[in-house]
Amino acid sequence: MVKQLTLTGEIIPMELIPQRTLHKLQGSGKKMVKIKEEMISGNYWSPEMLKEKQTGEIITEGEIVETKFGNRVQLDIKIGSKTKTITLNPTSTKKLSVALSKDTADWIGVSVHVKKITQNVQGDMKDVIYILPKE
Repeated sequence: MVKQLTLTGEIIPMELIPQRTLHKLQGSGKKMVKIKEEMISGNYWSPEMLKEKQTGEIITEGEIVETKFGNRVQLDIKIGSKTKTITLNPTSTKKLSVALSKDTADWIGVSVHVKKITQNVQGDMKDVIYILPKE
């Protein structure tokens, strides 16, 4: 167990060393693991996973979920060989419902544009995903 720490020849009492520094020095006894994208994003599409413009396919009719921004449509989209969930923003929901149908069950199997756009979101520039009908 580390009793004191010497940096640049100076002895620092243990009680003055932050706990997170001690933890790093002493080690947790666990092996390090390489974090995979699936571990971070779970089963959801994130802007970091996408190119600027891709084609996807709607796989499920989805459901209404409550988010911090209000109720949103959440469904599964397949892009390439991967199928993940996405929560639609109001623009995507409106454009799809006008072009396709107000019943999301009718959206299953429809090919869509998946666009990543950088825009101002509550004062911060963020990448946002839009799911839009093919015209």
